[in-house]
Amino acid sequence: MRQQRDPQTSQIQYEAFLGNWIRHYGMVKQLVPALGIQRFVCLVEYANVLNLWSHTGLRQVDVPYVLLALAGFIRQPGTEGGSTWVHFFFDRRIRDVSDLWLPERAEDVQFFRMIYLEPVLTPFPTGAQMICWEVLDRDGQFMTGDLPGVSSRDVRAFERFIATPAVRE
Repeated sequence: MRQQRDPQTSQIQYEAFLGNWIRHYGMVKQLVPALGIQRFVCLVEYANVLNLWSHTGLRQVDVPYVLLALAGFIRQPGTEGGSTWVHFFFDRRIRDVSDLWLPERAEDVQFFRMIYLEPVLTPFPTGAQMICWEVLDRDGQFMTGDLPGVSSRDVRAFERFIATPAVRE
């Protein structure tokens, strides 16, 4: 991300995110049930460092997808002891997150989920372990309606995170 910090925009966008964090987390959990609150907090911290909230074009409906693209590989424990890995990314036209909000790309950007077998010889999966891939709809419906169910433990963990003074700096 090439974004310079803009304190005013950052505050507005970050407050909008905080007002909807449960919706964002719910969407992330829907796409990757194995991603827990601590990893979500790490992704938010990473977004803070990258000045994601300073993007004037940032749409709250895109936040969970951007966070997942920032996540890299995510390990998902399997039901029978094995694991799969998942990786999300936008199509090749998106070189920087701000490219998402260029007028000519706003609606037709594709978002991919790649699923891999557990790597054997490398720390992370390679193309040799790919099981499948799919194009996902970046659906903004999660921003309306009932809030997703989030455990009180996860809520407390996120509240502790946002109460930390260094989070805003």
